[in-house]
Amino acid sequence: MADIIKKVTRTVPPTARYQTFTQADGGAGDVFMIKDSLGSPANYVSIEAAADMTVRFNVYHMVYPDRQHQTDFMYASHLPNVSLGGRIKDESVASGLDIGSGETLELDDDFPVSDIEILSAAGDFTIIVS
Repeated sequence: MADIIKKVTRTVPPTARYQTFTQADGGAGDVFMIKDSLGSPANYVSIEAAADMTVRFNVYHMVYPDRQHQTDFMYASHLPNVSLGGRIKDESVASGLDIGSGETLELDDDFPVSDIEILSAAGDFTIIVS
């Protein structure tokens, strides 16, 4: 279980950045850190599986606590406290997605993908993100 990051050169414009991950980079239990590799979440994902595999797409949300105290600003009590915001991992977007042998899964602007976790992989696979 490792977090795998393959950084793209930041001199490449954000809309032209892409990265390829294969079974040589990681396998079952590993997490491909897409946002850290590309510099932003992926809008396009293509997964080609030579054998059955199961993946999970993780999405992250920022959660801000409510202010608990009144300040001099008239409506400050209902505004979020930005400095105390926390990032949470949402594993419910697409958890346990099965991809059959010889199939290709393609997502194009469905939701921003921050990382892809390989739950199981019985053979070769190629993941392309941009």
